[in-house]
Amino acid sequence: ARRIGTVFTPGEVNSVFYKQQLEAKARASGFEWHDVGVAAAGDVSDAAAALLANHLDALTQIADNLISSSFPAIAAAAQRAKVPIFTYSPTATGAMIIVARDYYDNGVQSGLIAARVMRGERPADIPFLSVPTINYIVNQKVAQQLGITIPPALRAKASKVIE
Repeated sequence: ARRIGTVFTPGEVNSVFYKQQLEAKARASGFEWHDVGVAAAGDVSDAAAALLANHLDALTQIADNLISSSFPAIAAAAQRAKVPIFTYSPTATGAMIIVARDYYDNGVQSGLIAARVMRGERPADIPFLSVPTINYIVNQKVAQQLGITIPPALRAKASKVIE
């Protein structure tokens, strides 16, 4: 893959931040970068089609609130264009590869922090903690539909393989 891109939401600070981080890493690694911003759920399908019109080799779809709720439209556009999706949301049905923090683990960590606050610890004194568990999910079914062979080493690293 040499040409990659994402749909993002300019109105969400987290989306802009993740898009900038991904774009910088992609360009530094020699990828040609493309992105399209969306403002509403009704824009997502057209934005994905416009993005894919750039003859991308892969979508590297970041997650934000709008995109997460509209992901099926992105997945449908990618499927029509026969382009694999790599994403960072564990609930992204239709992605070929998912690399994402574990939502359950995130909930446990949040509960532990809430307990510290309830016991009287000041929230300002609690450092930011990143969720330690990262899941690798491989969707073999999507890969087969696209004619892509997932390397055995990547399959072995996966916490879940969807056949």
